[in-house]
Amino acid sequence: DTKPGGVCANLWKFIRDGGQSLPTERRLSMACTGHAHDSPDYTSQRAMRAHCDEGGAWSHFSVAPGRSLDYEKWVAFLTETSFTACPPSNGGDPAPKVFEALAAGSIPIIKGSSLDPAYRKLPVVVIDSWDDPEAISISKLVEWRRRLSPYFAKEKRAELERRLTLDFWFDQAVGGT
Repeated sequence: DTKPGGVCANLWKFIRDGGQSLPTERRLSMACTGHAHDSPDYTSQRAMRAHCDEGGAWSHFSVAPGRSLDYEKWVAFLTETSFTACPPSNGGDPAPKVFEALAAGSIPIIKGSSLDPAYRKLPVVVIDSWDDPEAISISKLVEWRRRLSPYFAKEKRAELERRLTLDFWFDQAVGGT
């Protein structure tokens, strides 16, 4: 069995894990972690952390590993969450976290940007702002999970896997998307 190359080459172990549960079968939670440096490039990270930390608006449904994890343990941690908060860091694009979350079967939450047409080809949630504490709520998580979980089911999993390959994104770029 050969592994496809592309954007998720290091994630195929998780993507092809047949024992992964659907987001609807997991505890309603959002992985909320990341380094929030003091530089201006990390404004979204700092806003997200403020809402996720103890006493924050999202603290009752956000979870963090509690310590720094190596890459495999990080992705394994995501397999336990329904959602993953994916604010951009210094690069401006949340892509690595989005693809890690998808590989783990966790629905990514991103902020809208000029990349929305591309991200809408994936089962992601797009919010308007990481600053707005009302952008994410329990009722919204329930609805988003109900709507997007089918993309992780066996019937649609092959299509999701295809959309995580470099070939898919190359075709999208050539096609003008």
